[in-house]
Amino acid sequence: MRFKIFKENVAYIEDFNSEHLAYKLSINKFADQKKEEFIATHTGFRVPSKLRLAQNMKFRYDSVTGIPSSMDWRQKGAVTPVKAQGQCGINTEAAYPYQGQGSNRTCNTIKEAVHAATISGYEIVPANNESALLKAVAMQPVSVTFDASNFRFYSSGVFSGTCDTRLNHAVTAVGYGCGHNLDIAPATYVINKSPRAKLVR
Repeated sequence: MRFKIFKENVAYIEDFNSEHLAYKLSINKFADQKKEEFIATHTGFRVPSKLRLAQNMKFRYDSVTGIPSSMDWRQKGAVTPVKAQGQCGINTEAAYPYQGQGSNRTCNTIKEAVHAATISGYEIVPANNESALLKAVAMQPVSVTFDASNFRFYSSGVFSGTCDTRLNHAVTAVGYGCGHNLDIAPATYVINKSPRAKLVR
């Protein structure tokens, strides 16, 4: 059964890439999974009820003008390198060093319980507002959520495919820029820090 799923996914990837769109797909560790399996095992973000209640908060960067044409917080040393941490909590590198994708994929619950920082507040970037997102990312890295269903084979380029409104995956937006989508007009993109760094239109 796994080989049949793999062959179907390879055919899908090859067919997609033959259309020469703005982004490419490639075979990866998810290639022997059905889309439903990927969603069940690699997504799972749930919007906290506090966030639902906070939608009417004032946006701190609403009046910001003159943002730079590009920003990359990775180059400024403001974010750590990408780590596939799974469901483990956040701690310091010294107290709980990242071990990678070895055979032991469980969290050390004692070390996980010690947090390096405490989040004392948050603000909401207005939903579906690219201008507001760029303003926020110009000022700091921003936690963003999106529908990751169509990202399972993403490899490179500026993703311009369809996204559902089901928010099921969280990453950190660490920058943005402007580039050309092959034969399409220039497009603004947001750089996401994730195990498979994405450029999302």
